[in-house]
Amino acid sequence: MSLASVLLGLSLVCIPVFAQSSSVAVVGVSTASSTARKTARLEATATRLQTRANTEIDRRVTALNKLQTKIQEMKKVTDTEKSSLTSAVQAQINLLNNLKTKISADTDSATLKTDVQSITKAYRIYALILPQTSILAAADRLSSTTDLLSAFETKLQARIATDQTAGKDVTSTQASIADMTAKIADAKTQAQAAIAGVSGLVPDNGDKTIAASNLAALKTARNAIKTGTQDLKTAYKDGLAVRLDLKKIEKVTATSTSSVASTTVSQ
Repeated sequence: MSLASVLLGLSLVCIPVFAQSSSVAVVGVSTASSTARKTARLEATATRLQTRANTEIDRRVTALNKLQTKIQEMKKVTDTEKSSLTSAVQAQINLLNNLKTKISADTDSATLKTDVQSITKAYRIYALILPQTSILAAADRLSSTTDLLSAFETKLQARIATDQTAGKDVTSTQASIADMTAKIADAKTQAQAAIAGVSGLVPDNGDKTIAASNLAALKTARNAIKTGTQDLKTAYKDGLAVRLDLKKIEKVTATSTSSVASTTVSQ
């Protein structure tokens, strides 16, 4: 066999081996590159989730801090109820801050996703805490306005009594003042019902039964506030009507007295 034939045979044996080695190397590089890309995508997703979570948590904490101020400004809510509300709000702030720290440290994608979802599922800031405190603030304002109208009613009642004692006909005031009194009383009842209905509510933490109960209580309380507000509007109109009637009564009486005096002097 010639030397050329031997060399050709060796080359045919070596070429497949070299080709196979090159193919393995390329596959290895491709796998490493794919893994790196996957890792980069996961890290980018994690960063995006953490950033979004931090924004949502900060927004809720800011809103809760404002609520603390509103709670302290309430005048008709008892100190016990204020304390309970303040503690509940502060507890939510603490939990959210702790959650923020945990989310920032999460390394497992599944855990991170669950923690981010818990911002809306477990911490019911917009579903409960904010509307609950807003209702209490509205009920507080309703009670304060009721006190002002009660003072107005008391003055009107005193004028009616004075005119009646003086022998003046105050019949025209009776229906309006009676309705005013009734509407003020009902407004007070509605305000108290709203406060009692929501002050004891707690976050549902994913419990559908509690969530449904909370939603129903909030709706009932809002309706009470709406009814109480309408009561006060009607009571105020009644008060204006009574005051106008009293002015007419007193004017007529004054005119009559003046007429009698003039007649007497001319005689």
